[in-house]
Amino acid sequence: MKILFRHSPCHVNTDDALELQKISIHEELLQARRALENAYCGFDNVTDPDLIDCYIYELNAVMKRYKYLMEQASNFVNT
Repeated sequence: MKILFRHSPCHVNTDDALELQKISIHEELLQARRALENAYCGFDNVTDPDLIDCYIYELNAVMKRYKYLMEQASNFVNT
């Protein structure tokens, strides 16, 4: 396997880097929102106790991720 290294440091404009981070967080928020909607939909349609538990765990995990991403997004607004 061949690994390439850059000889000079990569210069990225800080404004561009912040904009890319904002876009990335926005996209991740959209994905988390879709995952949350899917988990709620699945939870509403199951009757097996084991599957109910699975969806509860999934909902908790996705909600924690969504909360984390919302905090990250609010940091961009406050800076």
